[in-house]
Amino acid sequence: MKHSRTFCIALLALWNVLPMQAQMLKLIIPDKALQQGVMLINHGQFEQAAFDKQGCWTYDKGTYERPTDIMLMIGTSGMYPAVIQSGRKQTVTVTAKKGKTQVDYAGDNVENARFYQLYTALGPEKNERSGNDFSDMDIEEMRVEAEKAKRETITYHEAFARLDRKHTEILKAANRVKDSAMREIYLKMTKMRYLACLLELTADQAWSEKRDIRADRDYGKLIAQIDPNDPDGLDLLFSLPQMFIDYHLSTSKDAENLTDYGLDYIHVVRQHVTDPKVKNALLDNLASNLFAASTEMTGKSFDISTFWDAFVKEADPNTVAKLQYIVDSRKNAIAGAKCPDVTFSDIEGNRHKLSDYFGTYIYIDIWATWCGPCCAEIPYIEKWVAHYKDNPKIKFLSISIDTNLNAWKKKVEKDKPQWLQFNCNKEENKTLTEQWGVVGIPRFIIINPDGTICRPDAFRPSDPQFQTRMDAIINGSAS
Repeated sequence: MKHSRTFCIALLALWNVLPMQAQMLKLIIPDKALQQGVMLINHGQFEQAAFDKQGCWTYDKGTYERPTDIMLMIGTSGMYPAVIQSGRKQTVTVTAKKGKTQVDYAGDNVENARFYQLYTALGPEKNERSGNDFSDMDIEEMRVEAEKAKRETITYHEAFARLDRKHTEILKAANRVKDSAMREIYLKMTKMRYLACLLELTADQAWSEKRDIRADRDYGKLIAQIDPNDPDGLDLLFSLPQMFIDYHLSTSKDAENLTDYGLDYIHVVRQHVTDPKVKNALLDNLASNLFAASTEMTGKSFDISTFWDAFVKEADPNTVAKLQYIVDSRKNAIAGAKCPDVTFSDIEGNRHKLSDYFGTYIYIDIWATWCGPCCAEIPYIEKWVAHYKDNPKIKFLSISIDTNLNAWKKKVEKDKPQWLQFNCNKEENKTLTEQWGVVGIPRFIIINPDGTICRPDAFRPSDPQFQTRMDAIINGSAS
């Protein structure tokens, strides 16, 4: 009897603990319009919210000993932080008032969430380099949206003052956090983010005044405050180690020859960076950016063999192995080579092979529903599908790499595109990525009727010269 009573008490204790662990986050959104497309982003992991009739959804995945920040993507309203921790429950309520989205926190770790709310909003309120010139944007809709989002026209003096006021407010929020260990982490995060913002604003002012940033003493003093071997600097929106490397480069990533830039970058990293985590993060980012930038769309020159030889000598073997498929695919997936015969599924789940569609030119669009630039290209694909609908020489084919099959199906069922639509499962996605060397989307490929590659990195549907270039290809007059 005594043992039974002890067991019951233990079971009751366990029962009381389980609900808390099973509901680390409760999200309440009464407005059905705001519920559309809500996504939780947990450090690279995506979870789509499924609300009940009361507009509630709970998140319970994983174990977190310390308060952990996550982001809530509320449709087109924006991104909002929350904090999860095992054994603790935070409630986030999202409402729309007078056209504005309001987020309220209750329960545990409220101070942590409010810190992140201020921290994620910390940034310069003036950016002339990216805020005032949209002449290089090809997509009209993106230009219009960018014009609407222009930063407020204020003086640099006022921009620095506003940044200082935000910094002071965030420091107060960090100091209100009860957990001393987390408080110290937040204070360091704030210090580093503030430094990154000062660098961004100082660089922007120098750019607007047509001054060489390397000759700016204030900027140099700020750069000197960076420890390029501190891994915490990598977690920022503006990577401090990256800013440090950029300052010490003698070449530019905007140069026509990306090979020289890549070799210079590796040299500077070798000189200044010894921490393995920072070093490999920088080199990994460098290679990925160069592979994405050196395509037919950019027209930049890049000797991948010369760069790769230098990269292999400096990078960690795991980083080299991770990126080797891109180098191999760039050497193999070239114009005139036999096309990799990848497989994929239609919306009913039927499997298809790319070779099933050989016999005409194929314009392939690799995309995903979560990719904004991908979705921005869809109206242009629709336009060209309609234009070429009676031309037997060409067909259009879209391949989604969405891991969320339902998101892809909903998008297809809603848009009702009049061209071939397919999705890759996890294994097919891996094969497609490796064989084509896909490092970023959207990606466009053109296949010849005989199943050989015509353009491994083709021009976008939004390209103003799309029709001229496509006509030249399908009529055999392309150079």
